[in-house]
Parts: sequence; C-alpha cells; structure tokens
Amino acid sequence: AGEWLGLGFVNLLHLFSPEKLIVGGSVATLGDLILEPARRIITRELLDEGFYHDDLLVPAHFGDDVCLVGAALYAQQMVQREPQR
Repeated sequence: AGEWLGLGFVNLLHLFSPEKLIVGGSVATLGDLILEPARRIITRELLDEGFYHDDLLVPAHFGDDVCLVGAALYAQQMVQREPQR
C-alpha cells in the first residue's frame, strides 16, 4: 500500500510542486509503516532528484483526529459568520 501511495504522491509532486505533502487520518496513524515505502518510491520516481528533501512527506499534527478538528473549525467559522442561527 505504501508503494502505491508513493506513486500517487509522485504524481501530485509532478503536477503541483508543493513544498510538503502532509498526510492525515489513518495514513498518519500508520506512520513509517506506510510512509517509508512511499518515501522510497518518491525518491526513485521523481523526475527532478533535487526536489526531494527529508521533510517532504510528513504526518499531520493531529494524526487520526484531523477530520474531527477540521469539522470543529468549520462549525466555529459558521457560528462566527451567522451567530443568529
């Protein structure tokens, strides 16, 4: 699974050239078990080897709770915009 994830990340890197790829949810929870194979594929398949750096692929700070935190922030924004609802 990590290798397929790595191939997907390579495609994203080639298309968008982000400075970092931040992964959350269950992928972040699995950590190096899934991220290390992904990193190997990224280093092997990237067209521009100079683009890769050690902190290119990092787990999200909130890990598996990233969706919950996002939903809470969204709810907070909605209340601040329309408090009468």
